[in-house]
Amino acid sequence: MSVSSFRYHINGALLVLSALVFAISKHRGQTRKFSKLPFVFHPITACVTACLYYAKYRNEFDSSIITIYILAAATLLHDVIEECNVCSEELNRRFGEIVTCLILKLTNDEAEIARIGKQLYTDVKLAELGPVALFIKLVDILSNIRDNPALKYLVRIQHNYHHLLEHTKTNRLNLAHYAILREIHRVLSRTHHRTLSLYYAA
Repeated sequence: MSVSSFRYHINGALLVLSALVFAISKHRGQTRKFSKLPFVFHPITACVTACLYYAKYRNEFDSSIITIYILAAATLLHDVIEECNVCSEELNRRFGEIVTCLILKLTNDEAEIARIGKQLYTDVKLAELGPVALFIKLVDILSNIRDNPALKYLVRIQHNYHHLLEHTKTNRLNLAHYAILREIHRVLSRTHHRTLSLYYAA
């Protein structure tokens, strides 16, 4: 390994470690709504999932801009603005412009949700997300449905799943997106198929 390559991996590892420590600090005391586990378990498991899919489908990403380290850091921090009131200026100073930009794209606008409604807001947001932000969002959804959420959330996820498949050109889905969508569909079908069927039959 060359010196430049060694430095690249060291700097990348330090970025991820810093993001992990920051996420643990900011999410301290928070718990997941349904599982009641410490909240930080969510971004950590989402990060692991994102990195595994990235490793398998790395050719679907522009690795000169989005490295696995940037992806990992952004996934670890994707909830800190929304859940912890961290400002984008602090994120930009600590983790750089690319990571901060991804987090901002993944952060919900509560005022806009109140104005147009959660489902319409989600439909519009999913259509507007770039490929990398959408990838992280799908990993986030996958992590959420594995957390055994309420029926109302599962119904919304099923709607989002079909919405994405109907707008593949708009969202520029790549093989990594489709792989996660398949896993979302598998988890929904395996764990909640009967519950969802009863809901729609009611």
